[in-house]
Amino acid sequence: MNLFKKGIKVRKLQKLNFFKTRDFKNIFYNLLSYLIVPVISIISTPIFIKNLGLKNYGYWILINSLIALLGVTNMGLGTAIINFGSRYLAKEEYYALNKVISITLGISMLLATAVTSFTFVIDKSSLSLVLGSSINQVDTNIIKFLGIIVGIKIITSVFASIILAYQRYDINSRVNMFANIGTVTLTTVLSGMGAHLNELVLCLIFVSIITCIIFYMITCKIHDNFRIIFLFDGKLTKDILKYGIYAWAQVIINAMYTQMDKVIINAFLGPSALGIYSTCMQLAIKIHEIPGSVASYLFAKFSYIYEKGNIDQLKKEYYKANIIVIMSTVLIGSTIFLFANSILSVWINSDFSRNNTLLLRTLVISVTCGAVFIVPFYIYNSIRKVRLNTIFNFMLSIASLSAAFVLIPRLGVIGSGYGRMVGLPIIILGVMYLENKLLNMQTTLKLSLILLTTVYLLMGAGIEMFGEIKQDSLKILTITSASYVIFFATILFAMYKLLNKSDKDVVNKTNAI
Repeated sequence: MNLFKKGIKVRKLQKLNFFKTRDFKNIFYNLLSYLIVPVISIISTPIFIKNLGLKNYGYWILINSLIALLGVTNMGLGTAIINFGSRYLAKEEYYALNKVISITLGISMLLATAVTSFTFVIDKSSLSLVLGSSINQVDTNIIKFLGIIVGIKIITSVFASIILAYQRYDINSRVNMFANIGTVTLTTVLSGMGAHLNELVLCLIFVSIITCIIFYMITCKIHDNFRIIFLFDGKLTKDILKYGIYAWAQVIINAMYTQMDKVIINAFLGPSALGIYSTCMQLAIKIHEIPGSVASYLFAKFSYIYEKGNIDQLKKEYYKANIIVIMSTVLIGSTIFLFANSILSVWINSDFSRNNTLLLRTLVISVTCGAVFIVPFYIYNSIRKVRLNTIFNFMLSIASLSAAFVLIPRLGVIGSGYGRMVGLPIIILGVMYLENKLLNMQTTLKLSLILLTTVYLLMGAGIEMFGEIKQDSLKILTITSASYVIFFATILFAMYKLLNKSDKDVVNKTNAI
């Protein structure tokens, strides 16, 4: 009996200790960031549409997409810092870490200068060949301002990556959260005061500068003896660039995957259709963004465990993380899917809801399918399979964007949702290869596919049989959706407990990667 009570006390202490761990802080602040910022963005969207008009709101979305697209010029150096930083921290080789920081900072400054200069010399006619004729309506000064913003962000990413190499994602999330809140709040207020697009972009420059300074100050505090000096090591530079070039390709591919559909819609259907698509996607993308952001700390953690040579621990951490992410994805996705009509009605208006509920549901399913690859993406890079990861992501993006390019002119905006679904077989292939060949462990893929298929089929059948859930009141919608989330989360938690088997079952083989 005493042993039983002692066992209970030990488990309670373990749970209490978890809330004090770095993992908990990373998870909590990552989650907090992706709960607060989207809420503010969602609240601000109808205000932006009202103040700017749907057409100018479409241009505002296009401007932000351009920032994201130009941001791919960092050559994957941030990812390289995290991977190499985790490696040298695990081995306590601090001089080597300082050389990595010095090399990447020097290259980043050169890149920032090049990108800013590029936006000052390029003309809009050249951009229109890629982005469509709508870009000709954007002020020339805005294009130059975008180069300044991207240049600042490239430098900022170096400081942020040093912090992430120390597995302090909590600090990174807090700074980014306040920066995003400040950006959305300031631009929303300015739009209400009648500010034009170029004035809103100047606001983005101001916030970017402040954010860069804050990250620099935190880096100096976390990494002892941090100095902006430039060292050169031929072999180390080659290794960094070799890893970074594939990580850079992943960033480019990710930007293509998340932003080029907007460019395609704008080119074929115009800014009004882009505004509609962006409004619906702003909801649907949270299915991927929230779990993906919360799980982002796994990259540094997996890298650290791998460099320590603890392969069994790596398998256990992967298994648990993947199960949790899949279940979280299904929970968020099914909630938006079930209450899609009511959410759009309360958030925008009933006419918008009536015309675009199907679009939102299609995007929900397509984004949920892509979220299956969240944890595998991080572990591929952690175990130095960055090249293979890049190939899988390239195949996924090409398949999805090619399908979208064909379907959008024929089906309209909804063609983008169907296009994303085309990449599901590639995602399945990537997960199977990782779990069966590289990790040589018990697979989570079957659970993911069964859970996704069952939940959405049941919901689709239920809506077809019993009709839409229609709530016109924010209060009632909140209570109803919260009740569903609590109910379904309880079921998923019970499932997780059943699936969370002993270490022997999870790590059934001990082969090294």
